[in-house]
Amino acid sequence: MLSKESVKVVEAFRQQILKANSVLFASPENNYSLAAPLKNAIDWASLASNCWADKAAAVVSAGGGFGGGRSQYHLRQIGVYLDLHFINKPEFFLNAFQPPAKLMMMET
Repeated sequence: MLSKESVKVVEAFRQQILKANSVLFASPENNYSLAAPLKNAIDWASLASNCWADKAAAVVSAGGGFGGGRSQYHLRQIGVYLDLHFINKPEFFLNAFQPPAKLMMMET
């Protein structure tokens, strides 16, 4: 059972989505998927009347070797069912765990 305060928070979130022209999802990769709090928020906004329907969407992610790419692809799969329209290019993947490249000084 949800408290009255929780219902207010969910409804405020849903209203923000309804007012938006588009949505930018930013999430780290978690076990080859999106983070649980993001999935929870997506689910709450899709109940009853789907707030995500016909919204343009973009996604950025961070993760290991593939830079969160698997979470992006999973989010895009979810978006198909929710009638989100993801921008397909450019794709942005940040490899958050790669050490920075070393700069090489060239002699002149």
